[in-house]
Amino acid sequence: MCNWNKHRWNWKRAVKRDPRLSDAAKLLAVSLVDDFANHQTARCTMRIETLAECHGKSKRSIQRALSELRNLSWIEVNHRRGPGAKSKIVFLDGDGIVPVSSPEKVAELAAYRENKTTDVSFYGNEKATDMTQIDDNRVTPYIEPNKNQNGYAHEGAPAREDGPPVSQDASDPSTRHSVNDAPAPSATPAPTARPAPHLRAIVPHGSEHERQWNDWLRAKGLPELSAFAESLTEQGLTGWDMPWKQPPSDDGYPPMLAKRFVAWRIEARRKFYHQPFRRTA
Repeated sequence: MCNWNKHRWNWKRAVKRDPRLSDAAKLLAVSLVDDFANHQTARCTMRIETLAECHGKSKRSIQRALSELRNLSWIEVNHRRGPGAKSKIVFLDGDGIVPVSSPEKVAELAAYRENKTTDVSFYGNEKATDMTQIDDNRVTPYIEPNKNQNGYAHEGAPAREDGPPVSQDASDPSTRHSVNDAPAPSATPAPTARPAPHLRAIVPHGSEHERQWNDWLRAKGLPELSAFAESLTEQGLTGWDMPWKQPPSDDGYPPMLAKRFVAWRIEARRKFYHQPFRRTA
């Protein structure tokens, strides 16, 4: 476990240099560390209403800033229900990476993120309305989408076929696969950027390291490397782009990081091909 009293300075510096974050989210992040978290243990609990009062913002604005930090994996928020219930904040290190232990790693991480684009106007141009006043504690309710696929279609629309939708290449029937081939969605959303960008290694095709990775992935219920990993050639070596040459042990942060890396690669593949990945046998 890292020394939070020392590490929190690196954490704040990295957050403030993340160009994807709005100014409002950065200000809230620094406030969480300096004003609410225990400087020794990093324990951080508070009511959303308290944050709103301290920052002179609406409850909804605070929730949006927290969501921004959470979506970029700088924090994890555990909301508790009931009158006066407090939310628990767990500090992460951007896209789920292991704790940044030195200013050099912070600078390396920030340099990587400087190539990313962000909409800094997310909060800057927000207009005060009846729903964004300081004393407003209302939250837009979540409405479950209508999942009834058997409703009336417009006149002339083709009839719906039974079974899940499929994607196929007419020239190769073996590529036919269903969206059910994809794994069940995780409770935690996939990272939006590569986790731990400073960790990179080439796993050579057909090597013992590739076999070890595939064994580890299968044991975790995950697809093999060929189903999601990117093939690269560096210095004459061709293989899969992964955080390490060998799979991690089952202790500490590395297994969590490896799973987040796989989730990121699967999501990136889906967006690129607009179709689910295909599991290997």
